Formats: sequence, C-alpha cells, structure tokens
Amino acid sequence: METAASLRLWGGLKRLLELLRTQGKELGVDQLATGSTGLVALARLYSRQGGQPARQMDDLPLHTLVAAWPHLDTLSQMGCNSWGQLSVMPRGGITRRFGSGLLDALDKAYGRKPETYTWLTVPEVFSVQHELLANVENAQGLLFTASRQLKLLQAWLRARHQGIVACQFTWLLDIRRNAPPQGEFILQTAQPTQDIKHLERLLAEHLDRIELPAPTHTLLLRSLRCEPLPEVTTSLLPDEQVHGEPLHYFIERVASKLGADAIRRPVLRADHRPEAAQRWVSATLPMDSTEKAKPVQHSPDLFRPAWLMPKPLRLLVRDDKPYYQGALKLIQGPERIEASLLVDAGRKRTTNKEASPKSSKDSAPESVARDYFIAWNAHAGLLWVFRERLVEQPGWYLHGLFG
Repeated sequence: METAASLRLWGGLKRLLELLRTQGKELGVDQLATGSTGLVALARLYSRQGGQPARQMDDLPLHTLVAAWPHLDTLSQMGCNSWGQLSVMPRGGITRRFGSGLLDALDKAYGRKPETYTWLTVPEVFSVQHELLANVENAQGLLFTASRQLKLLQAWLRARHQGIVACQFTWLLDIRRNAPPQGEFILQTAQPTQDIKHLERLLAEHLDRIELPAPTHTLLLRSLRCEPLPEVTTSLLPDEQVHGEPLHYFIERVASKLGADAIRRPVLRADHRPEAAQRWVSATLPMDSTEKAKPVQHSPDLFRPAWLMPKPLRLLVRDDKPYYQGALKLIQGPERIEASLLVDAGRKRTTNKEASPKSSKDSAPESVARDYFIAWNAHAGLLWVFRERLVEQPGWYLHGLFG
C-alpha cells in the first residue's frame, strides 16, 4: 500500500497502522510491515515470518529479495548474505554474472529507481470457502463463519464500487449421513447494499427456519448479482442529515420473519384493461427483476377511481338504467376501452410465486369491449360503471369507487 500521499488524512503513520491492525484482523490479516519502499516492507515481513527481524535495510537477509532467489547458493558461497553486502560488491561483475535484474531490484528497494507494480484487479465474481472449526449441526452455528465471509464480501464490494443484490450460501454436509451432499440458501435484497450488518440480521432470521439434515463442515459464499452503487455526498448541515434506516431494510426484515409475500408492492403495466394495469409482487424483489412497462398515458380529462372492485359487480337494470342503492345518473362518459384476444400474446404469465392468491383467481379477461361512465346518486356517491358491448346479453357493472 502506497500511503505517502494520504498520511495526513489518516492522522499520521502511527494512526494508520493502528487502523490496519484493528480492521486487518477482521479480514484475516495478522501481520504488517512498513518501509520506505514496497520491497523493503515486503522484505521486513519475510524476515519477521522467518524469525529474523531486521530494522536496518543493510541488515535484511538476501533471501527476502525475490530477485535474488535463483542465485542464493552462489551468493552465499561468495560470502554475500545481506542487502548491504550485495550493494558494496562491484556492479559490473554482478551484472555479468547474474544479469541486470538483480541490481535493478536492489536499486528499486533502496529508492534509487522508481518502483512499478501491476494494479490489483478485483475478480468479477466473489467466491470464498471456509472450513468450519468443528462440524455444525444447528444452522445458527453457521452465522459466525458467515459473518466473516460477509466482511470479505464488503471489502470486495467497496473495491468494485458496487452493492450486493443476491448472494448464495452453500454448506457441505457430512456424506456419511443419509442426507444430500449439500444445502444452499440465496440471500436477496430489494436494493443494492454494502451494509453487512443488515445482511447479517437477514441471514440470522433465515437461519432460524433452516434445519440441517446432517452436520456441515464447510461453508461457501458466492455473489450472484451486483449493481453499481452511486456515491452520495452527505451534508454537514444537521437539518439535511438523514436519520434512521432506509424503508427497504424494514421491509426485508419483516419479510424474513413472515415470508416473502407478507409485504407486496404494485407494478404498473402497459395495459388498457383496468384489471391488468398493475400486478402485485413481493416487495423484497429487486425492481428490475419484475416486468417493467411504461404505463398507459390517459387523457387529463379522464378521471379514474381510487379503488377497483376485486371483481366487477353486475348491477340491476330498470328501463335500461343501472341501479345501485337507487337509480344512477350518468354524469360523464362514455370512455371506450377495448382489448382483443391478442393483448396477452408474448407476455409472460404471472407465476404463482409472484402472484397473490386473489390475483391468480381474478385474472383479467383476455378480450373486453366496454363503455365506462362516471355515475352518481345521493346514497352511493360517485361510482365507476361500465356497460358491456359486443356480447349477446349486455349488462351494467360496477367496477370502481371514487373517494
């Protein structure tokens, strides 16, 4: 890590090292080393792992310089075992015998030449696997390892400036039991997020309802879907600071306890039929995983009711006039709505998983020919009624109620 340009931002080198040691342990990093160049820091890390810590650059063992690895035996026979001993040897002889790469690496380590590194590239898909310390028989026992994996996922998301939408946990089961070899669970969010604490809460709720058929020994986490997460500059003014948590956090927590269909939201559809102008899907589903369509644009002179009947109610007709709690007076209309049998061609049917029980029973008819009116009487108020057309026995129906 090159930190020279941002040390003041972190409060100095000492403060930065404290943060790295604290947060590095959570990511599995237990050792750190510093130096004036990257090669010096790497060499000090190697020497510390080998039990021979060296503070001065000249005292660093030669085996901590990667470019010297192919020539260690020959250099040792020459009495050269440290960086300082190599740096005082004749450069011409070293170049003729070992090539220019050895002295180039030494010059970069001492800062005489600039260091060049390949940028760290983050993989396109996040995948991590951990073997559990002991076999786990209760699904809640997976939460400790899963939390560690989610922290690694958070670091990956931050590096890619993305938020997770769906990820998959897979646990490998003891094959000696009469059970499937593995189990899995897909954790989804309605919006992309990097909030690992929220994901941990959702995962804990789901693990409460999972029963392991056999002890598990390995846990895997893999990202399934990510989306770019725009950076938002927060205001320093107290009045403009957002307090509390986003609404979709609450929705996802409730859905994790009561089921995905406990909270639903409407999705608009480009359909002239009032019954098919929207459908209800689980509020936990991502927005673009549902059918999107531009809603039908109606004339500003047309008024639509706030409530639709679950099923159009056939009205009593006297003298060719509809009755509902008395005779109805037609005050506006007609608005003609027609849809042929081809209106649903090519459109995917709503699956049982996404459709509520009511919507699956009361699906919209494929072909309609209606004249809609706004009707009124003193007892019922404003109603939205229609008269059927092009049928053998036309009738009047109540379809909506105005507020």
